[in-house]
Amino acid sequence: MKHGFIRLAWGDCSSNGLRGGKLYKDICRSIEKEKFPFVIYVLGTENYKYFTKLGFSCVLVNDSPLIFDVETQQWAHKLYLLSCAMHDYDEMVYLDWDCEPVKPIDNNIWDILNKKESFQANLFFYRTKRCLWRENERRKTCNGGFLYIRDKTIPSKFIANYNELLEWTIKQKAKRQSVGKDLRLREKCLIYDDEPAMSKYVDSCMGGWQGVDYYWDHFEPDVCNLNKHSVYDEEKLNTKENVYFRHVL
Repeated sequence: MKHGFIRLAWGDCSSNGLRGGKLYKDICRSIEKEKFPFVIYVLGTENYKYFTKLGFSCVLVNDSPLIFDVETQQWAHKLYLLSCAMHDYDEMVYLDWDCEPVKPIDNNIWDILNKKESFQANLFFYRTKRCLWRENERRKTCNGGFLYIRDKTIPSKFIANYNELLEWTIKQKAKRQSVGKDLRLREKCLIYDDEPAMSKYVDSCMGGWQGVDYYWDHFEPDVCNLNKHSVYDEEKLNTKENVYFRHVL
């Protein structure tokens, strides 16, 4: 079984680029601190040249740095690149640039991840409702900083969910504009982020949202913790015996 760690890059990765240069700062920190192998799946020939010059192993997916509208569908790029990367692996871990190792990585990590579901992500508590299709606990959402995938069909299901949410949002926007109103933030977040599409996938696996205890037993990765805003308290998080990564939010 082929497995590996990946990161993604699209848009403008320079110090003046995406998210006010935060990505660039995270990349610089990665260069200084991290000593484990990962592959970067890249959009844009200039980004590819930049990362390969720094010594990273890269796969150029498309010559263009952007293939979706960056204002409204920024994170569709992430789902697309995840789908491309999954063609090369049987199981993989995706890491945000601000998700960093806290101890040396060994092969035991894969044995631990195989004990739970084929998709795992930390459960995050947002101030804004993200999972609008649920009847309750709408702020409890998959965090996209650490993703474990062990099924080649999962990224395409993320994309299908995203497209479904996009279609709903377009209709909702037209409905609100017809009465002189704009979309609510919670509605915009359905497509301005990648995490609702992932959360919708998890809910479908559960047969509908089953609560935080069920999520912990099946989808919460035992190898990664959030730095803050986890749904779970510190006592619960400390029961994880083999944490390899920490997401610096």
